[in-house]
Amino acid sequence: MSKKENLNTSKSTDTGSSGPLKLDLARLLSPTSVAEFLSKKWPDEFQVSHGKMDRLQELTAIPELLDLDRLTLAYRKPITLWYPPSKDPRLSKRIHDRKVSSETALGFYEAGATLYFTDVEVFVPETRCILRQLERDLGLPPGCARLELFASRDRSGTPLHFDHELNFNVQLAGRKKWTVAKNTRVPYPLTHYKPIEGSPRGEARRYIPDGLPSETSESTETFETEPGSVVFIPQGYWHSTVAQGDSIAIAVVIVPPAWLDLVLLAIRKRLIPQAGWRQRAVSSFGAKPRLAELAAMLERLPKTVSEITGAEVLSMLLREDDARFELQAARGKGRLERKTDETGTSACVGCNKSLSD
Repeated sequence: MSKKENLNTSKSTDTGSSGPLKLDLARLLSPTSVAEFLSKKWPDEFQVSHGKMDRLQELTAIPELLDLDRLTLAYRKPITLWYPPSKDPRLSKRIHDRKVSSETALGFYEAGATLYFTDVEVFVPETRCILRQLERDLGLPPGCARLELFASRDRSGTPLHFDHELNFNVQLAGRKKWTVAKNTRVPYPLTHYKPIEGSPRGEARRYIPDGLPSETSESTETFETEPGSVVFIPQGYWHSTVAQGDSIAIAVVIVPPAWLDLVLLAIRKRLIPQAGWRQRAVSSFGAKPRLAELAAMLERLPKTVSEITGAEVLSMLLREDDARFELQAARGKGRLERKTDETGTSACVGCNKSLSD
């Protein structure tokens, strides 16, 4: 396939209405009903459904989602590469997760690599209303959903991994073979993990056990997706993919905060009015009196935590009236914040890197 060629083989259909239909959760999941999905699958159970492609016309009408030339022109972030070990193990290892510019990405694609685009909604604004609608249908605050795109050549795809978010993977063009398995060893991870990368890093080492296999020992399921197929991947579910010919798929990535983040935020809101908790932590001159004061504050902390209610924590997820709230994670990197983006939409932004195909 040449660079100028695109994979848009679908045509929009006349809906008979006065305007285009809104792509909502019902149309995305069809033929599965929303009631069945929410009661039996969301948020912990895997599902794959095969619906008619014409229900996704709001997606296929956006040219950047099916034309890589147009997408790379609009996209102004580094693009991640994956190359299949089956074609060249040494090249696969050398360029795995390599970031390249949008100007050079198509050359790697022509050579057989998969291109992984994150935060597509930033550069293709027509997709934002779709994300906001799906958030409403799932009862989530605006800004919890992001859009990613995977463009794969034949026999390329993604290696075995699990992710920290939930996502709906939508096959727009071509076919793809999936292998999935429930993750019983690392439930509800807060970062993605690929065995090909070696030992877990950073905070993940606290809850991802050493010696995870390079191939999952869990009971696996294999299936194939085609244009119109939608795969729901829960948080932490093992999965890998291999394109059966050229393939384009998007992922609606859902990243609401963890209960851990919201509870820490609730504790912070209770403690910040108290002057002692606002002191800067120092360990040099005068440290002993400060440590004694800290010990006294820690003795009172369980009472403060016990006063926090589930309704209070849940309200932090659903509340949209604050212009901004922020939690700085203990490791000094992650942030949970609600802010207004360039579109004027309140956004709840997670902190971890996303990887879902």
